[in-house]
Amino acid sequence: ALQCAADATSSLRLGALVYDNDYRHPVLLAKELATMDVLSDGRVEIGIGAGWMVTDYEQAGIASDPPGVRVSRLIEGLHVIRSALGPEPFSFAGDHYSITDYDGRPKPVQQRPPVLIGGGGPRVLRFAAREADIVGINATLASGAVDATTFASMTADAVDVKVDVVREAALAAGRLDEIEMNIRVFMVFVTDDVAPAIATLSEFTGAADELSGAVL
Repeated sequence: ALQCAADATSSLRLGALVYDNDYRHPVLLAKELATMDVLSDGRVEIGIGAGWMVTDYEQAGIASDPPGVRVSRLIEGLHVIRSALGPEPFSFAGDHYSITDYDGRPKPVQQRPPVLIGGGGPRVLRFAAREADIVGINATLASGAVDATTFASMTADAVDVKVDVVREAALAAGRLDEIEMNIRVFMVFVTDDVAPAIATLSEFTGAADELSGAVL
């Protein structure tokens, strides 16, 4: 689908929001990304995350490991992707991936395609602040499903805390000015009557009072 968008445009930048690192081996994903970058003349951006939705794993027959394991695998996976997109062959020996003398082909047009890392927990956000060009502020989804705690993790105050985590880590890494911030809006209602919108959102969040107080 991204390649179709590339073929139909000349300046639009292209990226997934986001690839689940567990669904593709990072060597394979790197090859696909590099191919799209070549065919789009250097317009690919790499969106990647640790995965979270348990039902996706269950339906695909993929083991859903605890969040800490998935995050560790994401950290290794991004290293493998960037190395595979680099100019030289590389080897890597980690806890989750083992690569030997791999020289990824084709090479991307961009020397270092921009990376977006989305996450809701402090470990992923700190990793994104150190490594990503774009940091996605997401809900905390440790339960593996959207529930009442999802909304609680994305209130204005909760987002401020997440942004502070990113800012602190980025400052420590000396790269705060290099980072673009990103946030997803999952449900949008353009209306003069907020009551039905609040009722619909309350079905998902169970937080009608908080939603009413947030209406501008």
